Amino acid sequence: MTQYLILIVGWILGQAFYATIKAWMEQKKHASLSFTEALKIVYSQTASFIICWVMLALALFFLPEITVRVINADPEATNHAPGWMRGLIAWFRVTSVVFGAFSQWLALLLFGRVQTAITNFIGSKFPDQKTDS
Repeated sequence: MTQYLILIVGWILGQAFYATIKAWMEQKKHASLSFTEALKIVYSQTASFIICWVMLALALFFLPEITVRVINADPEATNHAPGWMRGLIAWFRVTSVVFGAFSQWLALLLFGRVQTAITNFIGSKFPDQKTDS
């Protein structure tokens, strides 16, 4: 598998992992909210997913800089690459999943309005129920 494909698949898995955890946490807070409803609300945060796509595009753009320095036919040049670059390539699949989860976390932290969307959803579905926002 090429490094680009590994990064894309890992990013998607990381995104799905974080969205699932976030939906589960929100569903546990609100008894009247089902898991699928919470997951739909998390995935409805368009701005956060756009930010994540931009982060993926940036990572794909910078990937050759890292791989060319580390994956090289000359072992002497590989030994002079920074340690974090060698570790990133050695654990590239794990790194790509962590990158996907991190980009989703960062985007929801900066631009996500999941809690407001859940409060509005519960308010429209159960008008007499108070929510703990």
